[in-house]
Amino acid sequence: MKKLINNKIFLVTGSAGFVGFHIAKRLLEKGYIVHGIDLMTASYYDPFLKHSRLNVLLEYEGYHHHKIDLAESFSVKLMQKEIGHIDIIIHLAAQACVLRSFEFPNEYINDNIVAFQNILEIYSHNNSTLLMYASSSSVYGQSEEGSIIKEDKQTDLPVSIYGATKIANEAMAQSYYSYYKKPIIGLRFFKVYGPWSRPDTVFFKFVDLIYKDKPIIIHNHGNIKHSFTYIDDITDCLLKTTIEPLKQQNYSSRHPIYNFGGKSILLEECIKAIEITMGKKAIKKYVPLPKGDRWYTFADSSLAQNNLSFNPNTPIDKGIQKFVEWYTKDYISIMDINSK
Repeated sequence: MKKLINNKIFLVTGSAGFVGFHIAKRLLEKGYIVHGIDLMTASYYDPFLKHSRLNVLLEYEGYHHHKIDLAESFSVKLMQKEIGHIDIIIHLAAQACVLRSFEFPNEYINDNIVAFQNILEIYSHNNSTLLMYASSSSVYGQSEEGSIIKEDKQTDLPVSIYGATKIANEAMAQSYYSYYKKPIIGLRFFKVYGPWSRPDTVFFKFVDLIYKDKPIIIHNHGNIKHSFTYIDDITDCLLKTTIEPLKQQNYSSRHPIYNFGGKSILLEECIKAIEITMGKKAIKKYVPLPKGDRWYTFADSSLAQNNLSFNPNTPIDKGIQKFVEWYTKDYISIMDINSK
């Protein structure tokens, strides 16, 4: 594995999760030291997938894992004392399944809000130079068809508890930023997909069901259109932002928050791409839109493109092809091992 070439120390929360795993792995490949935090629980999918991600990270010399609950202040303080200095914090840990947030709201408040406060405390009282945290397109609530979502769109009408927790995160980050005047960047992700993604995400569910010759459930009777974003486009940007000096920005009033969304595409087009890649037709079942779900997003990511060199250029057919290849070659093997 890559030898350590840089003493810069990163703290990545949710390091065994989907996005956290990818950014931690990319940093390790560059020779950086990464302290990962993940409690290794997965309430809504098989934790064996999280352990498989972790096993990949543990192969790198620079990775150090901390299995703690970020909502427990005492554990977080002990972990901080153990690590010592941290240069950059990338906070990606969260309860992320949107529809599930109405079933278990207490979990979402605890893991998405209380835990984030502890991260803000670490950052504000440490010599760290940057905090990046995951927000979500869910802060925008429902969008009108044809509307393009810019960062200045109001964010006080969430349609899920999950979205409400992310709005709270942004307000909390702003209050800490206003007081401590340290660089903080919010990342509003739009429908991220790719290898190692969570089984509750739409492309994973579709590929898994088609592979097993089971019907796929399509919400809103097929009238779904979202800004799907390939994971490598995000990690390329985050890697560059954390390693290279940031452009001069005005930190005097509001901390920057960016949309990270790819091209808005009809879900039916994505299904066609899956069918072509898998060489199988999907068995489709159309249903109404569930409460708390959203059917339309169209991200304007020009701010991130201009300030952070975000480049969401992976075509949907190529991104889906890479995901299907991972699912059929790697994921099936992972689950076969788990079943033995």
